[in-house]
Amino acid sequence: MTTTSTGKPTSGEMGLRVSDHTTAMLAYWDADQICRFANSAYLEWFGRSKDEMVDKITMKELLGPSLYEKNLPYIKAALAGQKQVFDRVIPLRDGTRRHSLATYTPDIINGKVAGFFVHVADITYVKELEARLVHSKQEMLRNVIETQERERMNIEHILNENVTQMLVYCKMLLSHDKSKIDLDLNKNILDSINQAIQQLKELSFNLTPTGIKHFGFINGTEDYIEHLKTEHPIKFFFEYNDSDIEELDLEDKLSIFRIIQNFILILAQEAAVEKITILLHYNFPNLTLKLSCNSINFVLPKSSREYMDIEQRLEYYGGKITELTTADENTVLIELNVNNMVHSYNTAPAHAG
Repeated sequence: MTTTSTGKPTSGEMGLRVSDHTTAMLAYWDADQICRFANSAYLEWFGRSKDEMVDKITMKELLGPSLYEKNLPYIKAALAGQKQVFDRVIPLRDGTRRHSLATYTPDIINGKVAGFFVHVADITYVKELEARLVHSKQEMLRNVIETQERERMNIEHILNENVTQMLVYCKMLLSHDKSKIDLDLNKNILDSINQAIQQLKELSFNLTPTGIKHFGFINGTEDYIEHLKTEHPIKFFFEYNDSDIEELDLEDKLSIFRIIQNFILILAQEAAVEKITILLHYNFPNLTLKLSCNSINFVLPKSSREYMDIEQRLEYYGGKITELTTADENTVLIELNVNNMVHSYNTAPAHAG
């Protein structure tokens, strides 16, 4: 080892020692893609010592034909003078896999690319941490969705089983004993009770679509839409590609229904909306909802409770929403990745060189 007059390694020697003691792969490949420098990390990652690589191996020989083809666009771009940064999953000799972040930096001398520097860092821990954070956020969203559904079911149960029955009982008493009360007053009270019963039934129906639980997603959704036709002067059209969606868990079917329901509730408030079309295409694990209305001036109210509920479910399923406008309709395209997941509640009350 070359040393200075003080007995210490030169800066060049120190640089080589540092590069050989880093876990990241460091290399230099010339314009012919021949290795001109490599540190010791290549032995651990690829099973190649730097003595086996420097001035002896091409990048294609290191990676192999198949992997070389995957990296070739980045190699060509680097040799064209463009810095490249990309990630890869690298299988090691022991069968494990590492997530890596590769950086190809062009070496430009007098305006000409002489080669490129390579830095490949192990980011497995970062990727695993990201995965844990994503999983944790999904769990949080699932808990929120579950809590909302439980609350809706509890409210529906209270309204349907307690309040509605009590009103029905009062109605029966008033109808039975007409001699003790003024007939006009009796009629007004009965009319008010009837309205209250009808409103409670409507509220219960919107809170928990029991048809989905008992008869399936398709029948339950169709039943809900048929019911809406009696309440709104809007033409509804619901189409689906097949019934495979019934294989999903009830919780997933309820979430998909809630997206449709919230979209309809948003549109029903628009006076200009006369027609709503709902097209559902499901091919596990991908589900697409195409929701259209005749109002081209319609803008989704992104601060509304309904829209925020849609966004929450989209985030849980890793979905996205796209707004499309044509000459005669406004369309919202919703794409979901629906995987059968374990639910906790019961609905009853490539490589780098």
